[in-house]
Amino acid sequence: SKRPRPVGVPCPSLRCAASCAGLRARTRWASGQWEMVADHGVVKAVSIMSTPALNIFEYFGTESSGDTRLSACVASATERCGQAFQEPEFDEYVLVTSGRVELVRGGNERTVVSQGEGVLLKAGERVTWTWPEACQYVIICLPSLAPEDGIEDLAAATPEAQPQAYEPSLVVAEEAAAQASPEPRPADGACNLQTDSEEDPEPAGAWPSPEQAPSGERSLSDGARSAGARDADAEEMHAKQVYLKKVQDIFAELEQDGNQEVSLTQFKRAMKARGGSGGSSSGSSSSPSIVGECLEPSQVEILEATTTYTVSSNGTSTSNPCHNLPEYISSSSGSGEAGALMGRATSLSAFEQLLDNDGLLVLRSRLEQEERPVRYGAKHLSTPIVIVSSEIHPWSKTGGLAMVTGSFAYEFAMRGHRTMAVSPYYSRFEGCKMVGRAKVWLDGQEHEVRYYHQRQEYGAGKGCDYVFVDHHSYHRTEGLYGDPKRGGEYEDNLFRFSLLSIAALEAPLVLELAGSTYGQDVCFIANDWQTGLLPVYLLHKYKRSNVYRNARCLMVLHNMGYQGKYRKSRYPCDRFLGLPREAERVLQGEDINYRSDCINLLGAGIQLADRVLTVSPNYALEMQTPDGGHGLHRVLREKAGRRRLVGILNGISDEWNPATDPHIPANYNAADFTISKRKCKAALQKELGLIPDPDVALLGFCGRLCYQKGVHLITEIIPWLMTDTGNGVNGRVQILLMGKGDSNSEDQLRSAEGCYRGRVCSFVGFKAELEHKMMAACDLLLMPSQYEPCGLPQMYAQQYATLPVVHETGGLKDSVRGLFDEAHSAKSATGFLFSGFNSNKFMERLYQALDIFHNKKALFKQLQENAIKSDYYWPHAMDEYERQIDLTLEELPTCG
Repeated sequence: SKRPRPVGVPCPSLRCAASCAGLRARTRWASGQWEMVADHGVVKAVSIMSTPALNIFEYFGTESSGDTRLSACVASATERCGQAFQEPEFDEYVLVTSGRVELVRGGNERTVVSQGEGVLLKAGERVTWTWPEACQYVIICLPSLAPEDGIEDLAAATPEAQPQAYEPSLVVAEEAAAQASPEPRPADGACNLQTDSEEDPEPAGAWPSPEQAPSGERSLSDGARSAGARDADAEEMHAKQVYLKKVQDIFAELEQDGNQEVSLTQFKRAMKARGGSGGSSSGSSSSPSIVGECLEPSQVEILEATTTYTVSSNGTSTSNPCHNLPEYISSSSGSGEAGALMGRATSLSAFEQLLDNDGLLVLRSRLEQEERPVRYGAKHLSTPIVIVSSEIHPWSKTGGLAMVTGSFAYEFAMRGHRTMAVSPYYSRFEGCKMVGRAKVWLDGQEHEVRYYHQRQEYGAGKGCDYVFVDHHSYHRTEGLYGDPKRGGEYEDNLFRFSLLSIAALEAPLVLELAGSTYGQDVCFIANDWQTGLLPVYLLHKYKRSNVYRNARCLMVLHNMGYQGKYRKSRYPCDRFLGLPREAERVLQGEDINYRSDCINLLGAGIQLADRVLTVSPNYALEMQTPDGGHGLHRVLREKAGRRRLVGILNGISDEWNPATDPHIPANYNAADFTISKRKCKAALQKELGLIPDPDVALLGFCGRLCYQKGVHLITEIIPWLMTDTGNGVNGRVQILLMGKGDSNSEDQLRSAEGCYRGRVCSFVGFKAELEHKMMAACDLLLMPSQYEPCGLPQMYAQQYATLPVVHETGGLKDSVRGLFDEAHSAKSATGFLFSGFNSNKFMERLYQALDIFHNKKALFKQLQENAIKSDYYWPHAMDEYERQIDLTLEELPTCG
């Protein structure tokens, strides 16, 4: 039976809906999870949002403030949606986009709604909600229950036709040469999904640690503080006064001894002589931001650098001494929050990897031993993984695709899978040996491909077989896909990547590596349009001939803007691609130039893949819209309706860690970053010829110079940023821009540097070490992308306590928690998001960020603390990939 068509509009969150209606609702933190009981009924809806899934924590903070907080919730939701609220009465369809929600309805009926599932709630129904983990969901308002109509069934079975018989390729087996020494490999990441248990994932950054959750019961209708709370406040205030007095006495004694400027070492020695961290005898303490009003700025910096704050089980703050050492060499216990926050892992670089293979393995081993064990127990580690991509780091790359697929190869091997990565042999890669040949039928004739192999060992018997497909069509010096100077793609790209797909399907069957082939029971992971034909050949050429009957194929979408469209009349399905005529149905596409005379490789791959994954949860939603899907939204909606479309946020490489980064002047961590970031800022200003000034806001940009990255928005507002208008914000800025792309953008960057010498630095090109230094030195990172499936620099930035200012789209929305209301989201926000791809909206949010930097230091530091605690550890993302592989292998295949 078909579910009701969503006639209404999405509501941003359950909390917002309950507060709008003024329902008698009760929320509490109990047994390690949030719980809310409410009468489900008349609520308020908002107009349609382009990206409706909001993190529930944006409306569910860790402190209660009664009705005032509820008003802030509504105001924040209204601002975010940009529309006034309406008041229809309706049922609701709740669709969970990530995580899990549990609800009890009708007194005893318990329902669990997991990722990709939904539940219909009737008006007036009483529901008890619990969410034991972070979750995101969309509430679709249903004013009427009209049956769904006009929905094209894109999954209808294709007409039966005689499959093309599979004929094994002619393979000339060659004796495997001695394995070459492995080249450096990255540990880059492609997703981020934390889990608190083996069963339940938790999107990183969505919630604070469980210890930060409030204890006891909270009433939404009563903002009164209990007598016990008032007594606790009085006790805490007394402790703060004692602590402040001790701090002031220490500074006074040191200054009396003739120290014109008290050093960090002197202060720490004095603190230790007076008894540890300087806290009261009861163990309470005060934050430097609280006592800072009575101290000089330099004294506050020293105080901040010697104190780290943890949260105890009862929710109170405690302070512990910090020895300013990386956790892995610190003699202090790692049980506290400070220990847990050291050594944060972050994202994969979209450009370079600086650490070699041994360095990455050392970092990974350290993290796994201390705080980052694998949490999800994969059920099918014995199933070989075959990754197929048109580019793979470090051998070939144009951007993030190579980094992600390189990470897949590394991470799946580290998990214990027998892993093969297949990619074209664009040039003579060092350390590769030919291990076999195969005959492939394509374009009406037979073609020979050769396989080159390199084995990379990761220790404990784990490693990856890198297999490169060699054919003369891949040997192009101008670029991987086309000549940038001439524009457009190579004329034979369809041939090149069709050849890659068939050769990749042959490799597990015919190549004997380490004494055996991979065999037929494998799981293929195809990436983007270049491998879109792999699921098509898998079904029509192999499965229909009883080969690969138990194999599965996952399709990973990295960018819907590129789909592989070609004229159907020029490349017939049967004569050119060697496929039966029945395959034409899934290959059929549309194009503004070709119209219906079009085949779409990506569309075919999506339809026939057993599961479709993409690089962020929000991008998985956006691609189901006409704008985000670029014409494939209906196919993607059909896939999502069958629960076979999932978004997983990319992770980042272990080397992106300010506590261990060897490329920055001063290392730091979540407990101690203020002074070190100033040192990094001063060093970078000197290195790049910027005016040395610690008080200006240093803004950074790193990425491709093109329209999609929003570079024109930055260059448009540079004069506005540089002009001092007397408001205490404009004019107090320096900008560092690094990237390479279209010549017009490069010229604009050079022009900006010439106009504002010493205040603007434009680096046309890319230098990996400079990117690390930029993340450590900058105060704000600019990322105003028109669309961004995932994005990586914003994750790097947060790990280095640099706040991103980003357009609210794709993975940027998933990875940056915006400051929309200072009173409401200060304790969770990690950056600034703007909605609307234009310079006015960008300036509005950037002005807010600069105003906070210059005039609200305590708030800015709080946001930095939130950001540096963000977790983008790649193996946490692998938990979700392994979960999706398990589901795929246990379910029936899409076809065949």
